[in-house]
Amino acid sequence: MQSNKRRDHRSVATLKKAGHEAFAQALAKDIEPKKAYAEAGYRGDRRLARDPRVVNRVAEILQKKAWSGSRDLGVVIDALKDAFEKAVALGSAAGMVAARGLMNELVRVKLMLPRSDDIPTRYKPLSDEEWTKLYGPSPP
Repeated sequence: MQSNKRRDHRSVATLKKAGHEAFAQALAKDIEPKKAYAEAGYRGDRRLARDPRVVNRVAEILQKKAWSGSRDLGVVIDALKDAFEKAVALGSAAGMVAARGLMNELVRVKLMLPRSDDIPTRYKPLSDEEWTKLYGPSPP
């Protein structure tokens, strides 16, 4: 059972059959399976959409698409967090060295995000005097 699980998570370069690859590429472009079959030159049988190799290839294409040219740092931050957790789970010195490097990179990337005071809000920040007057202790 585990060998199948590992095989499903391996990187799939391109599918051996050109029609399967064309079908996977079409699915990754969000084309409906029926139209993707026709685009890949198939007709009739739709079992190909459930083939683990095709499913994994579509997932790989979508993952590469998310990483390429994206301005969203959330994808990068999530990937760094996942890699950090896996490095810590190794429980070895090498894993800890990798975890430290990943954490440093995570902090560096997070510093690229806009600071919360750079994000416009509809509320004006209170001065210390205003805050104390509104929320501070009342005089005896």
